[in-house]
Amino acid sequence: RLDCCSKDEERRRQGARAVGEDFEHKSRTLVSGPDWADYRAQLDQAIFELTNSAAVHEQLGGLLLIEELTSRHSEDAASKVTNFANCLRRPITESPDLAVLTLATDCLGRLARAEGGHAAVKPQLDVALQRLKAGNRLDSAVLVLRQLAENAPTLTYVHLDDIFRDLWTAMRD
Repeated sequence: RLDCCSKDEERRRQGARAVGEDFEHKSRTLVSGPDWADYRAQLDQAIFELTNSAAVHEQLGGLLLIEELTSRHSEDAASKVTNFANCLRRPITESPDLAVLTLATDCLGRLARAEGGHAAVKPQLDVALQRLKAGNRLDSAVLVLRQLAENAPTLTYVHLDDIFRDLWTAMRD
């Protein structure tokens, strides 16, 4: 976990990869039971704390963990996606840092493609549409809509009229 909190980007990436490899190994060996549940609870708590940290490098570390673990196989994929989607709320809605916002929306796009992802990312779509309409945090709204249009087109298709109607405000800004 310490490498995931590093201020050095390469060390953060290496730390996330190491956690991903450990996750994959434990998902195969522990499979189920209290040991796996404890491990997942600790991991989810660590990711939540990192993504909700005030330090940008810690937020980026938590987001890299989400990105890494989303690509790793586990039997509890649906709960993993839901937990990770919950961890993305604050970085997407509140972060003033563009690097955090970009990586968080990239993670959201990955989650949208995962099993059970549409239901997990739907609340972010609704928030993005509201922000676009209100002209509030347009950078966040546009990045979320872009990722969901690319990774969950069936989810965004029904909102195309609203998106195109309200997109002009964001484009002017």
